[in-house]
Amino acid sequence: MEQQFKPVHEITIDKFIDDILRLDRRYFSYTEFKGNFDLGAHPRIEELKEYLASQDLKNSPLIINYSILTGINASGLVLQYLRSSHTDFTDANFYGANLSHGSFVESSFNKANLTDANFSDTLCSAADFREATIAGADFTNSHVSPSILLSKDWKDAKLDAIVKDTAVKNVLDALSPSLL
Repeated sequence: MEQQFKPVHEITIDKFIDDILRLDRRYFSYTEFKGNFDLGAHPRIEELKEYLASQDLKNSPLIINYSILTGINASGLVLQYLRSSHTDFTDANFYGANLSHGSFVESSFNKANLTDANFSDTLCSAADFREATIAGADFTNSHVSPSILLSKDWKDAKLDAIVKDTAVKNVLDALSPSLL
């Protein structure tokens, strides 16, 4: 993803988790997430999971627009309603994560592991899925960009009920049902 912005903040994993848990902070836009950002291995991950599960993320979502989260490991996390447009998730690991109801307009998931991730009811218009691994990912009722077809294994993802943009619809409609 060619960045049209420059992050103005930097944050470490400890500060990110502490700001959410201690300050109830939700806004992390224009931020570069620095260092080893392995949320799953963090000692406070269970506390973060419990906290997020208890919150009304629909009305008060995490907002991480125009940010850089390359290489983040958020496998298995529930991050519903995440607002994360124009964000770089290159090489991220969202294996089994629940990102449903989120907004990822013009975000990059290039080379990301999205295996078994839940992207249902998301807005992924103009998102970059080139070389992403999406086997088993659920994109039901989602708006996706044509680059979904450039992912490594799009045939193994749940794309049958996506809200297709014209380019995606034309390609999928042209394919033999046996290929889907």
